[in-house]
Amino acid sequence: MEECQTNQCNAQKSCPSGACAPSSCQPKSCPGSGCEMTDEMMGLADEAWSCLMKEKMKACLERTDGKHMDAIAQAAVDVSKAHWGGKMKMKADMREAMEKLRMAMSK
Repeated sequence: MEECQTNQCNAQKSCPSGACAPSSCQPKSCPGSGCEMTDEMMGLADEAWSCLMKEKMKACLERTDGKHMDAIAQAAVDVSKAHWGGKMKMKADMREAMEKLRMAMSK
């Protein structure tokens, strides 16, 4: 494994602000209990907390801004449909024009 050198660290080292002094390079690792199952359960608990917090935030936003966000979402959907509908129509129009040109050239 590469040692920490002046202004350089390998992938296993972390250097704040690009500076690399022996005291500022620490191995990238997460504190753990030494028990893989316990560490995994702690990670799952952290993930569950984050997921629940997101759900709570969604509920708050729905309660306070739901109608406004519904209107924004509908407007965004309408714009997207118009955009893709226009692209599809343009392709169809182009195919029709190409067919007319092909027919004219074959006469």
